[in-house]
This record gives sequence, C-alpha cells and structure tokens, in this order.
Amino acid sequence: MRRFIFSSSCSIYGQGESKTLTEEAPFHPVTAYARSKVKAEADITALADDDFSPVFLRNATAYGLSPRLRFDLVVNNLTGWAYTTQQVRLMSNGEAWRPLVHVNDIVSAFLAALAAPRE
Repeated sequence: MRRFIFSSSCSIYGQGESKTLTEEAPFHPVTAYARSKVKAEADITALADDDFSPVFLRNATAYGLSPRLRFDLVVNNLTGWAYTTQQVRLMSNGEAWRPLVHVNDIVSAFLAALAAPRE
C-alpha cells in the first residue's frame, strides 16, 4: 500500500458560525483556493484503492520560521510589528478569529499520517 498525503486546507469549510467542526462538516469554500482544495480531494479520493491510500490534512494557517517567511500571515505579521515597533497593532475591532497551527505541528501530523495504519 502506498500512502499519499495531500496538504489541504481548513478553508474548504468556509466561514461558519461555529468555530468547532469535524471532518464530516459540510464544505462551503469561499475562494478559488478553497474550491481547488475541495476538487483536488474529490479527484484524489476517486483514485483510492488497495494500493493507493490518500490522507487529507486540512491545515489551518501556518506560522513559524521558514526560509521564505511570509509576513502577510497574521502571526508572523503581528510578531514582526511587535519586534520592530514594540507594539502589537490590530487592524480590526479585535473580534476577528482565525485558526492557526505552527509549522512544526504540521510536520508532526504529516509524519504521524505516514506511519499510521490504513484503518
């Protein structure tokens, strides 16, 4: 059996009223990016058989150090502002909510999915 891990996105669920979702929650993709993830998951699922075992990890917004650090992502942006200005500035009313995950936790999840039995 060959394992295939697809890095999907929690954005496939869209903007919901509940912050707590399960894998069975309906998809409500809002962006082309999210729609592409939904389509990719469906197309990859169709390929599954006894020799091909896909796993989909629907990651939140990643943060943490990387060789190509993105300062447009919320945690990196806030950290950059705090470091350079000694202030954390919110550009909203403070009620915004976004799921976040550290890049090391994503790597750990990928490794666990690779090692997990198919069942």
